[in-house]
Amino acid sequence: MSPSESGMPFRGRAISLAVAGALLMAATFAAVAPAHAQRYSAETINTDRAVNGRHLRDAITLGQSALERLQSPQAAEELATTHKTIDRMYRTVRLALFGLREAKKRAKFDDALLDYELGRTGKAWDVIRGPVDRYFDSQPPEIYIAKSIRDLEEAIAILRPVAAVMQ
Repeated sequence: MSPSESGMPFRGRAISLAVAGALLMAATFAAVAPAHAQRYSAETINTDRAVNGRHLRDAITLGQSALERLQSPQAAEELATTHKTIDRMYRTVRLALFGLREAKKRAKFDDALLDYELGRTGKAWDVIRGPVDRYFDSQPPEIYIAKSIRDLEEAIAILRPVAAVMQ
């Protein structure tokens, strides 16, 4: 019986095609993942003071918008969308904070202004975390709203002078 009669050539081609396909797929994922990661981190974390200042000003605007909704008569009905706004504020402050941390790592000399910006931004980030996390604690809406108003007012008060310095 010859190899062609036993089906060996077909099985060999099928295995070759499967191996080639797997290698092609692995090469595609290996090339795409690092490129995506580099693009993402380059777009998000920035050491430029002006960029981080803009992030903080955006966060203040988001916080003011959330405060207005929390202080409105229909605050309890809008909690889900208000929480999303607070979460975006939190993420925006975090983005600036990580940029400031990276700037601190890269700094060749001590920079008192950078230390101030970093400390105050970190403090505001910690304060904003309260309303973000507390939303999932199943508190009565009126308690969540009261605590969130207090925390957002404090965070905005902390961020305003920092954002003003970072123009």
